[in-house]
Amino acid sequence: MNKKLKLQDFTFLINIIKDQDNWNIQDLADKLTVDLDTLLYMLNIMSEVYSVNGESFINFDLDLSKNNITFDYSIELKDLETITDFELFKIYNILISQDKIFIKNINKNDLSFLTDTLEIFFDEKSNINQDNYLSIFLENEVNIEYIKLGRKNPGIYSIKPLSISNNADGNVLEAIDLVDNKIKTFLVNRILSVGDLDLNKSTKEDKTKNIEVKFNIYSEKSISKLNKDKIKMSNEIYIYIFRDYYVAMEFFLENFKDVEILSPENLKNEFDEKINKLRIMVSK
Repeated sequence: MNKKLKLQDFTFLINIIKDQDNWNIQDLADKLTVDLDTLLYMLNIMSEVYSVNGESFINFDLDLSKNNITFDYSIELKDLETITDFELFKIYNILISQDKIFIKNINKNDLSFLTDTLEIFFDEKSNINQDNYLSIFLENEVNIEYIKLGRKNPGIYSIKPLSISNNADGNVLEAIDLVDNKIKTFLVNRILSVGDLDLNKSTKEDKTKNIEVKFNIYSEKSISKLNKDKIKMSNEIYIYIFRDYYVAMEFFLENFKDVEILSPENLKNEFDEKINKLRIMVSK
């Protein structure tokens, strides 16, 4: 396998196959950003899960001659409401709170087993300041310290949270920026801290404009997270408009082994400088 799997990887898989039961194997792997061995590993795990009536939750049939995979799943999958690992983390904190909670249809032994299992799962998260972390969702309006993609320094945002969801990048918080009066999204793992609302501390929004980048690729996987409808080609050169300079830099740094920036020159020069520094550090 090429990555350590998380709960969100499986919820992402479930949400994808709920809407389409027939896939090209490589297309599905690319959609999940995993290799074929990891995909088969995930599917084997899911095929061992059973619904409450004893039916297999998900079955699949591989046709290697056509490089195709077909899913046959329990009708309960269509009605399944998936949750993110962050939402599960909230449930875990409620279960371990000192307040006694009565949960209908779950006996004491099963509840203890669930709590113990979640404790193992969230062992790495146990060092998080849970009160501040959860306050993102328990308070109406807060300030968050947040590092945007491609930035080194964090900014302060005054927000009113709306919802939490997950995608290939992880848990995503959707909120209203109370200064700009716009709905924005924030990756939860880039939120450094949460504090009381103070509009005067809010960072003024950077007015950086979109940036068009021309580049070569050495692997199709490197562009799997880009919007395919927005990718253009000219003389075998890829052209893509990124939201801003910093998002472009983040993308190319993540895929530095498989891409070559051609223009603009300022982005290319800074990218080359960062990669050279990285190579020097590794060689020491």
